[in-house]
Amino acid sequence: MTAYTVGALGGALVIARWRPRSRGWAAFAGLAAYGFAPLSLVLPVHPVAIVVAYAVAGIGIELFNVPWFTATQREVAPDKLARVSSLDFLVSYGLAPVGLALIAPAVGAFGTAPVLAVCAAVCFLVPAGAALVPTARHFSRTAPRPAD
Repeated sequence: MTAYTVGALGGALVIARWRPRSRGWAAFAGLAAYGFAPLSLVLPVHPVAIVVAYAVAGIGIELFNVPWFTATQREVAPDKLARVSSLDFLVSYGLAPVGLALIAPAVGAFGTAPVLAVCAAVCFLVPAGAALVPTARHFSRTAPRPAD
């Protein structure tokens, strides 16, 4: 958890200065990096690799969070922002206990390695699929204007 937190702080510092050309795609790549955490628990790796995987997950989550929250504030009408943010947090954090409650029976039924492998695959594939949405590239309803 310390590696994850240090990674998240580092990711926040990076994204505070970095302005990627395709901010949405960069954000989704960061979100996909979270998949390295469960993947590191599946593979027979040195414990240091697990710590590094969690640091990478922390970096990635902030590379996603900062542009996501910024885009939400920029793209959603002010009178609807509270509702949209509430739904975002409900899905992002409110459903986490459901997933955690389902993990134990899944591990009992299928084993630890398959469940972690599916978790890693979902972490990699869902952001990749989301990046295919046409407006995802820039986290905007319209493409940015070219620089003068």
